[in-house]
Amino acid sequence: MYANLGLVDKKIKIADLLDDDYYFNNPNKYTLSHEEQLYLKNNPTLKIHNESNWPPFNFIKNNKPTGFSIDYMNLLASKLGIQVEYISGFTWSEYLEKLKNNEIDVMLNISKTPQREEFFNFTTSYMESIDTVFVKSNVNTFKSLNDFKGKRLAVLKGFYEEELLKKIYPEIKLIFVENSLDGLKKVLFNEVDGFFDNLIVANYFLKNNFITNIKPAFEIKDKNFNLDLRIATNKSNTILRDILEKGKNLITEEELLNLKRKWIDSKKEKFLPEINLTKNEKTYLQKKEIITMCVDPDWEPFEKINKNGEHEGIAADLINLISKKLNIEIKLVPTKTWDETLEFSKNKKCDILSFLNETPKRKEWLSFTIPIFEDPNVIIARNEFQNTKSLLELENRTIAIPKGTAMHEFFEKDFPNLKIIPVDSENEAFSLVENRKVDMTVRSLIIAAYTIQKENLFNLKIVDKPLKYKNQLRIGVLKEETILVNILNKTIKTISKKDQEDIINNHLSIKIPKNNEYLDIFIYTIIFIILITLLITFWNYQLRKRIEIEIKKNNEQQNIMFQQNKQAELGNLIGNISHQWRDSLTKIGYINLNLRARLLQNKEIPQEFLNKSTLEIEKSLDFMSETMQNFLDYYKPSSNIYEFEVYDSIVSALSIIDTKIKNSNLHIEFLGDFDVKIKGIRNEWMQVWINLIINSINISIMRDIKNPQIEIYLSKNEIVFEDNCGKIEEELLEKINEEKYTGIGIKMAKEIANKNNQQMIILNSKKGAIFKFVKQTN
Repeated sequence: MYANLGLVDKKIKIADLLDDDYYFNNPNKYTLSHEEQLYLKNNPTLKIHNESNWPPFNFIKNNKPTGFSIDYMNLLASKLGIQVEYISGFTWSEYLEKLKNNEIDVMLNISKTPQREEFFNFTTSYMESIDTVFVKSNVNTFKSLNDFKGKRLAVLKGFYEEELLKKIYPEIKLIFVENSLDGLKKVLFNEVDGFFDNLIVANYFLKNNFITNIKPAFEIKDKNFNLDLRIATNKSNTILRDILEKGKNLITEEELLNLKRKWIDSKKEKFLPEINLTKNEKTYLQKKEIITMCVDPDWEPFEKINKNGEHEGIAADLINLISKKLNIEIKLVPTKTWDETLEFSKNKKCDILSFLNETPKRKEWLSFTIPIFEDPNVIIARNEFQNTKSLLELENRTIAIPKGTAMHEFFEKDFPNLKIIPVDSENEAFSLVENRKVDMTVRSLIIAAYTIQKENLFNLKIVDKPLKYKNQLRIGVLKEETILVNILNKTIKTISKKDQEDIINNHLSIKIPKNNEYLDIFIYTIIFIILITLLITFWNYQLRKRIEIEIKKNNEQQNIMFQQNKQAELGNLIGNISHQWRDSLTKIGYINLNLRARLLQNKEIPQEFLNKSTLEIEKSLDFMSETMQNFLDYYKPSSNIYEFEVYDSIVSALSIIDTKIKNSNLHIEFLGDFDVKIKGIRNEWMQVWINLIINSINISIMRDIKNPQIEIYLSKNEIVFEDNCGKIEEELLEKINEEKYTGIGIKMAKEIANKNNQQMIILNSKKGAIFKFVKQTN
């Protein structure tokens, strides 16, 4: 019968079908019709849409599809005995087009509208939906969609609300956004008057981004809205819709309830644990209404006041969490400096200071909560600074510390041997260390790692970790507000370790590992660093051995003059390479510093950071390897005469003296034909290029040329080096041209040119010297 209907190939034997694993192992063979079973046999994997950012229903976390709708689809697929492939990376509108064009099989969490029914089939709903409009917390003028006529309302682009709002409320000015967080941000920054969204989705974003001053204004009561979430297929694919509907019916109430508990109703989703406040404490908060707060305006990543006058950073998120838990507004009192913040607090212009250490001076006018955050302090200095066992061992050393800070107070008292340089900010302290104006600074480990990474301060390192000076950051409360200290202490105790970790991760991109992962990370990091150290040591050893061997060979060559010149430059060149290697090693050392900082904080190393770090190390090691190889190619004797590209040989020579070039601020510009070739021994010509460039550098230093430059012009007829370092003295130029000049560099260059059928011509230009190599004609 099925063969006659064209549903199966007539050549297939029914016995073969009956033996197929699908029919014997599929749990739903009695639920689905034969036609539906055949459809799934021919389409064992369904392509399902997966959004990037619509939590808690459908989003991506750790590069994996996740959410209520994803779990629901996985459960449904297991009931049907099929596989699913999630398609990610597109917008909602693009997914709608893909379903229209049968490029995907299924869309999840979609609402049914008359317009969509023209293109899609829908299952019954699997999740109820409550639509809400969100506004700023201090706005009370909106009670229904009618109140938004003439106002700006943000809606998700391509979502069903767009279609209905245009039709039913044409007077509302619609502002389209790509995701819920963008919509909430537009409300936050007064770019729109409200945002239309699913209540569960918007609350998820508010909670996870610690946004406290946005609220749901009203539930949409219009019967046209609040459409439930369904599964959709292409209009032509009715059979798949019917299969999915039957699969839905196999999901039990208990299974559905478990999914809702996991994503929506679970303890994990409940935002505020109960705070056991006394009647007096509750009365205090009711009368208080607003708590005023002063902060450090420039203390990233802990806290800062941004250009819009808003409080940002780790402290800001912790304070927002406290505000949410107590259901009271904590209002920022802006200041420009930390000194001004302290003055405002002393003059009772704010009730609390958000994030500071307890010190004897501060206790004169403040009471302190229990610690809200802990972080060790470290001593930061330049790479050449020797590590010390105790700061008391140091004499006449300078240390930059932001004035008015706890460390400023402690160090003045405990280290009379150090000269303390008060500064206005963290960045100023780091800048003074980097530029050798002071020897060191003391800062929080998190701030040190953050600043070194942000500002690329690869020449700084941690030289000490004084355990006595650990940051125990607290909230400072005016002494008159004793009851507020008790309230805040109770609230701080309800902040879980996970809450803190999430906030830190949000600002530092650091994940917290499970205990059993920490040891693995530590072991792999140590092994990694040891391997790098061994590799560098081995290369240094190989370099020394190769140099010794090459010197011995070179001394046996007939042309002893060239080797003497090389040996004369050997110390300089090795020193130059060591500087270049130091830059690469500093980068590797910085990565090690960052790893240490994370490990000291008991943090996991994220995979993305490891990938980026290993790539950076690989690039640094490749550079070191290439530099060493260029040096060895240059230094080893060779009698191989062949045609080589002039440009490449000059670039190889430049890599050997790269640091010298950078330190002299020399600019080199290539002109002409970069494919020009010359015949000869390549490393001899490299010696010529190095001599000419070093000669220009030395003259520029001697004559104090501010912006030294060399133009290198390449053509088939000539190779020209022209600098701007001033003319060669006429008497000296005459000696050079009459072969009376005894300088080994110029003499060697001329002899190399002559033996390779090139004439070296030296003359003056208006701005400097010209060294020209012209092919000799017979």
